[in-house]
Amino acid sequence: MRITVLTMGSRGDVQPYLALAQGLLAAGHDVKLVTASNFRPLAESLNIPFVPVSANVVELMQNEMGLQAMESRNPIGFLSKMFEQVEPVMQSMTQEILAGCEDADLVVVSSLVLFVAQAIYDARGIPFVAAYPQPLLPTRDFQSIAAPPAPAWLPFKSMYNWWSHYLGLQVLYQILRKPANRVRKAVFNLPPMPLITSLAPIYRGDQHVLYGYSRHVIPASHDLPSNVHLTGYWFVKSPAWQPPDDLVRFLDAGSAPIYIGFGSMTDRDPEMLTTMIIEALRTTGQRAVLLSGWSGIGQMTLPDNIHVTDSTSHEWLLPRMAAAIHHGGAGTTAASLRAGIPTVIVPFIADQPFFGERVHKLGVGPRPIPRKELTAAALANAIHTAVHDQQIWDNAALLGDRIRAEDGVGEAVRVIEQYGTALRKHA
Repeated sequence: MRITVLTMGSRGDVQPYLALAQGLLAAGHDVKLVTASNFRPLAESLNIPFVPVSANVVELMQNEMGLQAMESRNPIGFLSKMFEQVEPVMQSMTQEILAGCEDADLVVVSSLVLFVAQAIYDARGIPFVAAYPQPLLPTRDFQSIAAPPAPAWLPFKSMYNWWSHYLGLQVLYQILRKPANRVRKAVFNLPPMPLITSLAPIYRGDQHVLYGYSRHVIPASHDLPSNVHLTGYWFVKSPAWQPPDDLVRFLDAGSAPIYIGFGSMTDRDPEMLTTMIIEALRTTGQRAVLLSGWSGIGQMTLPDNIHVTDSTSHEWLLPRMAAAIHHGGAGTTAASLRAGIPTVIVPFIADQPFFGERVHKLGVGPRPIPRKELTAAALANAIHTAVHDQQIWDNAALLGDRIRAEDGVGEAVRVIEQYGTALRKHA
């Protein structure tokens, strides 16, 4: 099959789709990855055919509006501000995406550009599979990633859970609908999207959905149809990574350090954040590897117990760590859980509080510390718990074993091929 894998976002948003592209290529399909132009070097390093979209996610997240989005207290506010700054270039981006999908038999698409895949289907008839690294469809089993857990005193928690998903989807749909309708008219000459989004195509079995996370982290929902497939995580198979000599020397010079990195999260005061980290490590007597990332932490004189790097291989580094401290993005959470080490989550936005609570509930890390509540003392307490609580260590090791035993990419490829076969039969 000719398959286009379409995604947009930060590296954590894009990397699972690189893994899907790898798996589909290995299975013999003709695959293209369509995403922001700044991911070209990463795609080419993995020999994945690449179609660039003229958007630089790093620049978008680090300008003033991007910082304001990061400071939003809820996922809806974050997405609203992000789409507000992307809207002026949405038409040109959509035309570039269309060029990358025009000859495809099937599109595999992430949530942020699902409306583009829907428009391409409506205009060109090219079917798509929605692929999500977190749960988005209504279920009674747990709350939406955009909502807090139901209060302990609340009756009918299952209904709270279902409605939190449904209402969250409708709010997101309303954020997208107006700019999406302008794109549909200008690029495809299509009628507007309906006022309220419908889940009927999924529940009829017409639309397939892939969930790219482990059932050992978020169990399969009992009330979703069989065309919603929980596959396991999608991990990239990277070439053998050669660590820098200075990193190897640091690791060999003492006890296992703690990994600290906040990925694509930006911060207005990275120096203060770095100072908190230094103080927490001093209090606990721990060493650390800092990944500077987009937050800019570590850009100051550091004590000898901290090593800073601007890039690394999670697959290589995390199993050598005593614990991981990060923002709780879906991809970074998957990597630290696979490594089988305790995880401390400092959520900033979006789905990160959900994964922070999930990590704690699984017993593989202490309670999450929201970024706005982070202090040196709170971080030191979390580090102490993560490093010294034997039950957390045992739970993390067992969960890591279970995740490593799964083949999420292989299962996703099987589902995509099965759907492709069904499409050909009905053509």
